[in-house]
Amino acid sequence: MASSCPFDPVGRWTCVQVTVAISHVPVLGTLETVTRAVSDLAISVDGAEGYAVEWRVRSLDVNSGTRLARTEIPDALVRHMNVVRRRLIWPVEGDASRVLLPRATDVTGARLANPLTDRLPSDPDDPRVFDQDRDGKPGVTVRVRGLARGEIHVVQRAWSVLTGTVDGRDRVVGTVAWDVEQSVLSATNPVLRNPPENRPHPDPARSMFTMERVG
Repeated sequence: MASSCPFDPVGRWTCVQVTVAISHVPVLGTLETVTRAVSDLAISVDGAEGYAVEWRVRSLDVNSGTRLARTEIPDALVRHMNVVRRRLIWPVEGDASRVLLPRATDVTGARLANPLTDRLPSDPDDPRVFDQDRDGKPGVTVRVRGLARGEIHVVQRAWSVLTGTVDGRDRVVGTVAWDVEQSVLSATNPVLRNPPENRPHPDPARSMFTMERVG
């Protein structure tokens, strides 16, 4: 580790992560959905392997740019999201201006023996499914508003890789490579059983993050 550099990852940070997805919605056409997540990070030294990060999501907002197709994330889901433990590498290949958070995977709404490769449950009675947000429904609950209204109860698997540049002692900026896989367990409106697939925007620069030190 390059102790001569004024930058030091150890400490508490806030990360604002903005990811952009595209989907094709009947009647509405192609939509861009922007998800803004604000997270609290605690970073500590992890021996010779770099740094350990505890990642806690504090808030989550989804904006599709139209009132005709809106996704709402209940507070209960955010409160009960997993604390993701992942690695941070700095410097990267000897370059003290670069920071890398390698790929980390997070599964919500189910407990899988192999979170990376197991198929997501599709049956609410699958023993791997649990009520993670504690609202009495399987998996986690997401609300949909607009032309179709209701709740969907889902299992999700998300992964991300953050590649950043040191911007002073207390700031890191960069891009996010990511994807989300979702399985709908049940829905209060049958129209919502097969939601349109969201895919990462083809321009990787549209998904970005900023980390700022808070302690």
